[in-house]
Amino acid sequence: MKFRRAVTSDVPVVRRIHRAAIREVCSSDYSIEVIDAWLASNRDERYLTAIREQSFWIAEDRGQPLGFGGVDIPNCLLESLFLDPAARGRGLAGRFLVHLEQVALAAGVRKLRLKSSITARGFYAKHGYRTEQGDGSIRLESGVILTGIPMVKTLQPDPCPRPSDDGELCLGPLPVGMTIVDRPAGADVRRLLEEADLPTSDLTPEKLGNFFACERVGRLEAIAGLELYGADGLLRSVVVSPQCRSQGLGAALVAHAEGAARAGGVARLFLLTNTAERFFSRLGYERVARAAAPPAIRNTSEFSALCPTSAVLMVKQLRDPARDPPAT
Repeated sequence: MKFRRAVTSDVPVVRRIHRAAIREVCSSDYSIEVIDAWLASNRDERYLTAIREQSFWIAEDRGQPLGFGGVDIPNCLLESLFLDPAARGRGLAGRFLVHLEQVALAAGVRKLRLKSSITARGFYAKHGYRTEQGDGSIRLESGVILTGIPMVKTLQPDPCPRPSDDGELCLGPLPVGMTIVDRPAGADVRRLLEEADLPTSDLTPEKLGNFFACERVGRLEAIAGLELYGADGLLRSVVVSPQCRSQGLGAALVAHAEGAARAGGVARLFLLTNTAERFFSRLGYERVARAAAPPAIRNTSEFSALCPTSAVLMVKQLRDPARDPPAT
């Protein structure tokens, strides 16, 4: 998934996604009267104003728009985050939220507020937002009241990322011009791995489909990959180009990959490393005996053939599968 700034010609796309999300997702929590009034209040002029005045973004995959979101930087407000209903259940909303928070951080925002719909309250709570006192309801143009919940999150810039209490990483903003993309070009992934003297022989198209990258002006500067095996996953091939090290790219990609793993139902994320044990320890990974690896991890190419037996096995608990079902 890529993120780009919206332009005025995106209004039809924004309108389509917004109306579909309200009709198909929010209708379970609001009456028909409220849904109709909500839809009627969202005219193209409002979308144009948001695109021009907010930090307004489009999330897309291979050129296909999947969602939109906007941050009112001067007022420290997350104004919108909507995903096409057809794209739900893949963890994309969480990744988009991380991007918008990074945009806000880069602009100097430290506390990000929002008025959540009833429908989205649990989603925001899962991502660290807490309910504030007060009324977050909105009076629509027709006079109908749209019930909302005021929420806030303290954004934590941190040059040395570490896990928060819920296991997710506290990150600072990415460097200017750098974005995180899903499924980067296989040739670029291989180039970075080969430059780092890391193996590429097992990279099938299926495995390349679970890679993520930090990209600037079309050039990949860092990559990370995932292999998913039910409740267990393998974090692999984390590489940052020499000229972009010490800028937080590695930690940002690990956090992004962890979000994708959680969305895919992974409870424990394993990795093998020869040289980066201290780096991964700061991100909440713990060293374990290689014999402790579950069968699915032992049977991977990385574990059984590509990495030397001297490589350290590490693991991080991403969620409690008994209490925390996969995100949707």
